[in-house]
Amino acid sequence: MGHRSNNQAGIEQSAQPPQGYQGPPPQGPPPQGPPPQGPPPQGPPPGQYPGGPGGYWQGQYPPAGYPPPKPKKKWYQRVWFWILAVIVVSIMASCFGGGSDQAAGSADTSSSAHQNDDANAAAHDAAGNKPAAKKPAAKKKAPAMAQIGDSVTSGHFKFTVTKVQKGVSRVGDSYLGEKAQGQFVLVSVKVTNVGDSSEMFMGSEQKLFDKAGKEYSADDEAGIYLDESNSFLEDINPGNTVNGTIVFDVPKTITPKYIEFSGALFSSSVKVALG
Repeated sequence: MGHRSNNQAGIEQSAQPPQGYQGPPPQGPPPQGPPPQGPPPQGPPPGQYPGGPGGYWQGQYPPAGYPPPKPKKKWYQRVWFWILAVIVVSIMASCFGGGSDQAAGSADTSSSAHQNDDANAAAHDAAGNKPAAKKPAAKKKAPAMAQIGDSVTSGHFKFTVTKVQKGVSRVGDSYLGEKAQGQFVLVSVKVTNVGDSSEMFMGSEQKLFDKAGKEYSADDEAGIYLDESNSFLEDINPGNTVNGTIVFDVPKTITPKYIEFSGALFSSSVKVALG
């Protein structure tokens, strides 16, 4: 009897539920009660469920009537951002593309206008409508050179050539004289002092020129042997006139063209043609 009682007590003890056991879950749908008072419970962050450590699911579900919220998309994953970006890029491309096309069009128009102007100018020239070329200004003729018998003035003296002898080979007589190296040219001159004071006239200061423009000086030594014995080296008072001859020894091959008189050191010279 005592052994049976112990076994029966053990069976009864094993049939009792352990401490903390809450029994089987209720059958059927969960009871529908009034909604909880106050603000709705805040859900866990996106991608997590309430539960154990770390917020991961531990076998329990969120309360009835409150599904887990959807995770929020980042700003660059939203549709409106890409639509706005496409619009901005399109506007910028339109602005820059339009400006380039307009500049190119302006350049083409300017180039075409320039080519048209050149073509019109060429046609104008071809038609013989060129402006008349300016004629070169006529050169002023030099004043006619004085001739034998004309009077010219330089400084305080007035000169008049009265005679010219060419091809003279000797001057003087058979005893006293001089032979020309080439030929003597004798120029007879009348000189008048037109100044206010006495002036010395020197025949050696006068020059003779040929057709080539070569210059020849007077031969004072040969002038001493002239019959008149007047080589023009003397003072002439105001108003007085002196006649004399200037001798030049020049090559036989040249032709004397003119004589140049100078009445003073700084006075302008004058020319007389010798024919």
